[in-house]
Amino acid sequence: MDSIGQVVNRALQKATPGQASQPQKLAKSAKREPNGMPVLVDPEVDVRLRTLICFRHDNGALELRRPLAADERAVIEVREAALELAIEPYRADDKDELVMSIGAMFSGYRSMRQQGEDVETTTMVTLAVLREFPAWAIQKACLMIASGALDPRWPPNDAEIASLTRKLVIPYRDCLAQARKMLEAAYVR
Repeated sequence: MDSIGQVVNRALQKATPGQASQPQKLAKSAKREPNGMPVLVDPEVDVRLRTLICFRHDNGALELRRPLAADERAVIEVREAALELAIEPYRADDKDELVMSIGAMFSGYRSMRQQGEDVETTTMVTLAVLREFPAWAIQKACLMIASGALDPRWPPNDAEIASLTRKLVIPYRDCLAQARKMLEAAYVR
């Protein structure tokens, strides 16, 4: 079964270049960081609307003090759409940039300074392992590794790169899960 990110990615690839998908349309009005990423903490959603929660079940389901107003629901839906797009797997048109980022990261290690097909094979295998992650997270992980986030004496293996990339994506996945729980929450009288 495909993840929601894969389904959204396929839908985006089928869309014509001038046509924005529903999540893209919704996400345009989301609050963003200067780098274009959705904010991790949105005071309106994460603070004000959380005061509506009166009970959290062991299974994670929420109960609300009152039903969500239309504008409150809209704010959460915008946040959900922006977060969904932020964590979707990289697209085919991101591939060239990602190959350059991975190649640049590996070139910092003397033992990884290969040539020709060896370079291409190494970067393509690494990219295949990272296929579930968004382009921004892969690029940031590569930059962090090149800057010494991992032991600089040894080149990272694919699992280490994936682990670091996953750590970058987790906060966005957590925020998305919280937004979805708010939208699915029941009002109990």
